[in-house]
Amino acid sequence: MAAVGLVQRFERRLEGIVGNSFARVFGGSVVPQEVAQALQREGESNVRELAGGRLLAPNSYQVLLGPADHDRLAGAEQDEQRITAFFADCVADYLAEHGWETYGDVVVSLE
Repeated sequence: MAAVGLVQRFERRLEGIVGNSFARVFGGSVVPQEVAQALQREGESNVRELAGGRLLAPNSYQVLLGPADHDRLAGAEQDEQRITAFFADCVADYLAEHGWETYGDVVVSLE
């Protein structure tokens, strides 16, 4: 039940924050939910335990784009900022829900 709520909340945030930016930049070739889930899995698989039992997750993530998607992104700086901010928020929320910490703000870049 909680997973369904998470997915619905994610989809509402996706529509509200990113709007048409993602579709405009990537068309239908990239599915934002899949990208967000991949980023979350990457964070989860790299959590390290620190002294005192604190758990540390990475705070820097890169999304590697194919040449066609990268070309469509060129010149769409505002869309890129909106998209990367959305993904960074998704990852930060996911990490916080699990009680994992980072050394600084979560940052996502498109490469």
